[in-house]
Amino acid sequence: EFPDRATPGWEVCLAHRSWFRGFVAAIAREGGAEDPDLLAEQWCLLYDTAMVGSMFDGGHSAEVAREMANRLVSTALARRRDMPLHR
Repeated sequence: EFPDRATPGWEVCLAHRSWFRGFVAAIAREGGAEDPDLLAEQWCLLYDTAMVGSMFDGGHSAEVAREMANRLVSTALARRRDMPLHR
């Protein structure tokens, strides 16, 4: 959207992307994901892909991304369940 990195739009998008990644990581951490930062990175990549793809396929990419996101979260939490709890 903003090929010129010197524009204010670029800075706004960069700030939002950073905020969103941190938000997802915080939720993943709170939920007990094994690697919340990796899960957040994967989720953001999936989000970006779904947004762009949906512009071309009427939302199908978003539906596929939803299923993939469910699998990412299930996998991250399943690993946690296999680990002994230490309190």
